[in-house]
Amino acid sequence: MPIIVQEGPSLTQRTSELNLATQNRWICVIPLQTIFKDLPKKRLALNLTSFSLPEFSVGTTDVSFQGVTMQIPNFVRTQSKEISLEYLISSDYFQYRILHKWLGLIVQQVGAGSNSSGGFMTDFVLPIRVFLLSEFKNPVLEVVYNNCWIKSFGPLNLDSQNPSAPVIKHMFTVAYTDFTISDDIR
Repeated sequence: MPIIVQEGPSLTQRTSELNLATQNRWICVIPLQTIFKDLPKKRLALNLTSFSLPEFSVGTTDVSFQGVTMQIPNFVRTQSKEISLEYLISSDYFQYRILHKWLGLIVQQVGAGSNSSGGFMTDFVLPIRVFLLSEFKNPVLEVVYNNCWIKSFGPLNLDSQNPSAPVIKHMFTVAYTDFTISDDIR
């Protein structure tokens, strides 16, 4: 009777299963040149300290058959379509100023109405790309949120008495229409 030796996973498969995401980074890139033609930089890069990929859920419908009710998928994906991004502010507050300027296109400081020239959504919606980097700073995944606009602009907490906060962070929330996740990063 012959002995059959079953081969296990390759070394690279075993290594990737054992490697845990520990010191990963997330970079957010916003192409601002489409709405701000006069900016010195064509895009805004943010070093994210916190963000979450959206939660997915599938809608259901109750179906009854011979007195038994069960849920089946209704083939509609439901999600909040909002993402909160917390980032590190540079010493010249450039990111904060540009995001505030973007918010100013959407809504006026006092009263109601928009500050955009035409008042169209295309005047202030942008795609936002978030790159998930490995601990070796190599891109692993790219998440693209389409048709984003700032929905909430968090407070900027400035406290010189807090020694545990050596860097200043800011959070904002954007709404989006849809997103894609890709590992085909170029």
